Amino acid sequence: MDWGERESLNSENTDSPEAVANGVERSLKSLLRLSDRLNSIFDPNSLLDALVGQMLELTNAESGCAGLRTANRMACDHFLQASPGVLTVVNLYQDYASGTGWPHWALANGNPYLTNDALNDSVILPEVRERLSVTSGMCIPIVDGRKEVIAFFGGPQQRFGRRVY
Repeated sequence: MDWGERESLNSENTDSPEAVANGVERSLKSLLRLSDRLNSIFDPNSLLDALVGQMLELTNAESGCAGLRTANRMACDHFLQASPGVLTVVNLYQDYASGTGWPHWALANGNPYLTNDALNDSVILPEVRERLSVTSGMCIPIVDGRKEVIAFFGGPQQRFGRRVY
């Protein structure tokens, strides 16, 4: 999605000023909680799960995952499934080998990946799309001080049949 499309989506937003203010307040509170949690977690996998949990809350998405870079690929061993007030771990190992999936795209390009049309998306792994009924998603690379991608997190799902991202 390019910025023109985003602006088009934003211009179609007819939420009341109160709804917008409530959304901004919810987002700021979520970011503050994330900051507190990130500063208290020292295990990389727990840190990635915390990022996914907050991403799910901020985007109102159903599921998400994160993983670390290993050699020339990305991998994750579980997804987090969101339901009101609860995050459930869904064991699903995904190895994004060279040239496959959103995480590998983020590794190769060093930029976030976003789609609202996973059915016609050429980058998503078909087995992920089918097993998780993915309709939209994003993948965000995490970079180190040398600007090399070392991990990713993302959410391969929207909630209630509407665009999340």
